[in-house]
Amino acid sequence: MTKITARLRPHERLNDSEAFRQAFQRRHWESDSVLAVYGIENGRDSSRLRISVSRRKVRAANARNRLK
Repeated sequence: MTKITARLRPHERLNDSEAFRQAFQRRHWESDSVLAVYGIENGRDSSRLRISVSRRKVRAANARNRLK
């Protein structure tokens, strides 16, 4: 099994609550039963994303962080 080590750089993440709220309200997100990805348009070369994993499906925090 190959381990993928791609990561979002800090400027590519939705860290502040205002940007996350905008992405959520404008419905710029997709999800399945475990993973949700939120994004927002920013007029830059790279997109800004936030990834979350359902606590109901993946109970352990370290397992959720590995999935992200």
